[in-house]
Amino acid sequence: MCERLIETKLITEYNHSPEDMENFYSTFKENFKAYEEKDPDTVDTLFSMLDIQKFVANMVECKKGVKDHSLDEQVKLQKEAIKQDLDRAETSYEVYKVMLDEDNEDPKTGWTKKIE
Repeated sequence: MCERLIETKLITEYNHSPEDMENFYSTFKENFKAYEEKDPDTVDTLFSMLDIQKFVANMVECKKGVKDHSLDEQVKLQKEAIKQDLDRAETSYEVYKVMLDEDNEDPKTGWTKKIE
């Protein structure tokens, strides 16, 4: 199943032909060292797909790492947003207290309309 997904993506998004794919498969063993030198992580992932337990373990670790990082970032952003909200609320309350204490009939305060 993963092999088909990878092939489809290579064909549709990277313009590899089915012949390119077949050539890769047929010459992989011969070119193994060159592929491994160029991108050892990808070669390891390809081989892990042969061992389903190793492949699943790698995918779980990868997803866990992405999820953990993403969760940490979300928590950080939420904490920042809460702090900003609290700061705004405190500032708004301070402004409200000042306005409440002002004499709305005193022309120095700038009030032009009386609240009834």
